[in-house]
Amino acid sequence: MMASISLKLFRKLGRQPFAVLIPVFLLGAVALMGQESQSESPSTAEAAKAKNVFAGRIPGSVREALLKAGGGNERSEAAVAAGLKWLARHQALDGHWGMHDFHIHGKCNCAGPGGNHDVAGTAFGLLPFLGAGETHKSTGKNSIYAKNVERGLKWLIAKQGADGAFSGNGYEQGMATVAICEAYGMTGDPLLKGPAQRAINCCVAWQHQAGGFRYSPRTPGDTSVTGWFAQALKTGQLAGLNVPEAAFTGLTNFLDSCSNQDGSAYSYVPPAPKTAPAPTVTAIGLLSRQYLGWDAKNPALVKGLNTLNKLPPSDNFKQIYYYFYAAQVVHRLSAEHKDATERWKEQMRDLLIDKQDQGTNADRRDQNGSWSAEGDGWGGQIGRLGYTSLALLTLEVYYRHAPGDVKVGADQQPEAKPEPKPEPKPEPKPVGNAAMAALLKELANRDSDARLAAVQKLAKLGAAAKEAVPNLTAALKDSNVEVRTGAQQALEAIHAEEVAALVKQLGDQEQKQRPQAARRLGELGAVARSAIPALEEAMKDPDPLVQFLARSALGKITAAVKALK
Repeated sequence: MMASISLKLFRKLGRQPFAVLIPVFLLGAVALMGQESQSESPSTAEAAKAKNVFAGRIPGSVREALLKAGGGNERSEAAVAAGLKWLARHQALDGHWGMHDFHIHGKCNCAGPGGNHDVAGTAFGLLPFLGAGETHKSTGKNSIYAKNVERGLKWLIAKQGADGAFSGNGYEQGMATVAICEAYGMTGDPLLKGPAQRAINCCVAWQHQAGGFRYSPRTPGDTSVTGWFAQALKTGQLAGLNVPEAAFTGLTNFLDSCSNQDGSAYSYVPPAPKTAPAPTVTAIGLLSRQYLGWDAKNPALVKGLNTLNKLPPSDNFKQIYYYFYAAQVVHRLSAEHKDATERWKEQMRDLLIDKQDQGTNADRRDQNGSWSAEGDGWGGQIGRLGYTSLALLTLEVYYRHAPGDVKVGADQQPEAKPEPKPEPKPEPKPVGNAAMAALLKELANRDSDARLAAVQKLAKLGAAAKEAVPNLTAALKDSNVEVRTGAQQALEAIHAEEVAALVKQLGDQEQKQRPQAARRLGELGAVARSAIPALEEAMKDPDPLVQFLARSALGKITAAVKALK
């Protein structure tokens, strides 16, 4: 895990395929708020987008819907509540969590200390609270642990150096970066933006030229550490922070170097695995691919799922890292592959619930709500604190993801009645290449009257001017207000038919695709402002997921409209 574990410990990987250190956390994951470089404040649109990504964590009807759809239940939520209480009781007065001395801070005799890595311990402490919707800015029902989160964040920020590093160890840097970016994304607190961006900058500087990461900066990577940084960088991007695309390209290159030909199995370090795939590093590789864009229809992910199904959760196999990674991969695939994932998810949920300490040992009653790391391959390093954190995050997987990542299964949706096929509409006549090229050239004319005439002509073309969308989007920042307004009108004309179709879909209670319609309207931003009344009505939809996505779309559209002014 930390520097003291180093290469010597990892040599066991060749003989113990499941053994890997600190895990890749959900992205969430998974996702966040804010934006950009350190000198700028997050735009309203991006702030709204980030908060919407995390809103599924907040207690309420949406979270309940996600919990039910994902396979969680009242028992799993009770286990999470008990675990958070245990974490809160074992936080140090200065705000950090210690893996090696949590029992001292808890003034108890809880067993199972881990290694002495306080930055990692503090990240372990913070992430389950954030996963449950608790932040330092929380109010109301989800503000039970606001002070715990605040103290933990303050301690982390105090540890951060001018270069953005929280620690000289790669695992700790990745973990702390995820925590600070999640907190920033969930709240948009400007006081967190600088530390979060500096942490991301440090991660980018740490990357090796081959795309991977390891214990120290710019050294050839391994899958375990690289997985942590993959999650950190993606979380930063979802928070709206400045993450160069080259960093993600590097991650893809590194994963390619560690995977078999089709990308379904992974090795700890390059080259690709030549024998049976190692489940833990394969789960890390697959989850990282999901973070980087692979969807549930990807053949390599489906094949990788078959590998994970060969090692289902069992009382006879105690390996929290494997379960943590695999649970996220399986959850993300469950909507499209219910038959291949449902049993695995049930076994994972029930195993963790059954293994949680209930405080029945008269000599160790304060262990109530935690999990023992005894018997786990790496229990000596993460200890009771780390094991409890990973178990909680695994039980929070149902709602730590944004609703856009969790599709409700067809069996949970009403049957749609077949609709009569509409009369085919004539396709818009394409504009000749020369004519379009001339209009696009005029958009760049130094004369504002020429630019205005160009956007007006493009608006009249409607959908036939789709080729001009990038140029019109750039024109939204034109120095001339009339040109900006005209560009917006042209974009609305181009998307008019699509918006009208989505509004119709959104209002049809017999349509399965209502959530997708709401989500797409939000993606369109200001060009979908004509859909605002329909989205306001959709906030009363009987489906909580539609309500949430409609609210999310409204936030994105209104923020984008305000940004135009």
